[in-house]
Amino acid sequence: MIRLAETLVAARQALGTGRVADAVTGTALEHYSIELGYRIGPESGRFPALLGRRPNGWFVLQLRAADLPADLETATEVEITARITAPGREPADVVHTVPGSHFAITVLDPAAPSGMRVAAFAGPVLDFTVRLNPPAAALRGTVLFENDPRHPAAGATVRAAPLPGATTDAAGRFYIPALPLLRSVELLLEHGTTHATRSVQVDYTRPVNIATLSLPDTTVESHHA
Repeated sequence: MIRLAETLVAARQALGTGRVADAVTGTALEHYSIELGYRIGPESGRFPALLGRRPNGWFVLQLRAADLPADLETATEVEITARITAPGREPADVVHTVPGSHFAITVLDPAAPSGMRVAAFAGPVLDFTVRLNPPAAALRGTVLFENDPRHPAAGATVRAAPLPGATTDAAGRFYIPALPLLRSVELLLEHGTTHATRSVQVDYTRPVNIATLSLPDTTVESHHA
């Protein structure tokens, strides 16, 4: 067992690295925070980790060997959890379970003079990469026959699977409160025996997206009679 009082702990060590990105687009997120905790059986605590941000959403979580709880290296296994949060998004947990020996303290240069030795924990760097879901986006729109504003499709169903369908009102208007978390959402339009599919590119920077959708109308000639 190494006594840290006899060792110079000069530098922080990377416990983990990773990247924070949007779950739909993969775009890097630059504004986020990370809390790093551990659990040994029923006992839990937090690591005093230093978060170092890097370009393009990358980060490193650093600790000093001297900051580790004394009982970590003797544990059978240690559960490490990084809780990653970003404004306006649901937090996500990245969990690793490692043996206690991951935190065994070693001397990097045993031949160095006393008082000049550097201590480190033994385990490899962990990956805490995560993708966070964007806030849900709604869709408000209108369904028309043949793209003709004079002929709204009243009573049509607009469905974004696997969500329940929305029914248009007398003016052909509909509202879907939360679209599936996809960059492009396929909508199924139904009106009587008429069916069509339309794709909508979702802009997650807008709480409510707007779309005008068209259905073919087998009775279009009667509208113009």
